[in-house]
Amino acid sequence: MFEIAQAFTTATPYQDYGRSHVPREMFKGRARERANIVNPHGSYIVYGGRRLGKTALLRHISRNRPEHGLFAYLDLVDSSSSALWERASGALKEAFARPVSNSEEFDAGWKAYLDGDGRSPNSAVVGRGR
Repeated sequence: MFEIAQAFTTATPYQDYGRSHVPREMFKGRARERANIVNPHGSYIVYGGRRLGKTALLRHISRNRPEHGLFAYLDLVDSSSSALWERASGALKEAFARPVSNSEEFDAGWKAYLDGDGRSPNSAVVGRGR
């Protein structure tokens, strides 16, 4: 049956997904990079050339975020700078009760979230901007 049906099927493992999500079964590898990004005591910069999977990696992390993390992926291509804070605070619903409209409100809301987060002994220090 598979030999007969094979002539009438297609597979496109290197398909360009554009702005849509890469299906979970197509996302393989990058375990070390993912572990570094979600490490609660580290920092990581994702950079590289075009078409290397940076966006797919970040979207994968935001969809499958670890228990200890607060991640959101924002596509800012079609956004104005005035909508940035509203979109960012809206995506981080755990930290913000309502979307905010400027950087000062975002900063205050983020600091309040970090001050109230008891998971990290340094959260109060980071929250006060020291």
